[in-house]
Amino acid sequence: MRRVVRFFKNVTILVFLLALSLSYYELSDMTTPVLIYKSTGNIGAFSIDNHTYFYVPSIFLVLVNVLLALLVRVLRGVPLARLPIPQKAFWLSTPALRQQLREVLMTWIYSLAIIINVFLTVMLVKVWMVNRNQGGEAFEYLWFLLIFLVFFTAWLGFIIYRLRLTREEFIT
Repeated sequence: MRRVVRFFKNVTILVFLLALSLSYYELSDMTTPVLIYKSTGNIGAFSIDNHTYFYVPSIFLVLVNVLLALLVRVLRGVPLARLPIPQKAFWLSTPALRQQLREVLMTWIYSLAIIINVFLTVMLVKVWMVNRNQGGEAFEYLWFLLIFLVFFTAWLGFIIYRLRLTREEFIT
């Protein structure tokens, strides 16, 4: 499962780079600021310069993915007995369950990278579409933020639910 999640994490990074490249190609006129959203009447309400539009999301994507990769690396070296997990006695009872616990935790961290990468990509594409005169009202961004919060809440709830399972048939 960890390999599948890592694969999707890498795919989301490639999609981000593709969206960034296409938007850079289309918005290559460095004299015009990039509109973030429009007010009523199709007038630009907030804009930033092109360098901010291209560099800030890229740097944030790199930082998030590097920090989460470092967290996974640290998790590999931390004794599982020191982690505050529910049902600790069950998860530490056999070597197979300890390995399964490590896999669940690493996959969980990689899935956060997927959620953040998709959110950044969607925001980048949304701003690109605003500059192509396709939408751009401020409330449109609220939907993306709400969806991100729902996924983030589900991400947090998943680990609590998954670690509370103690029956053998659920451990796969």
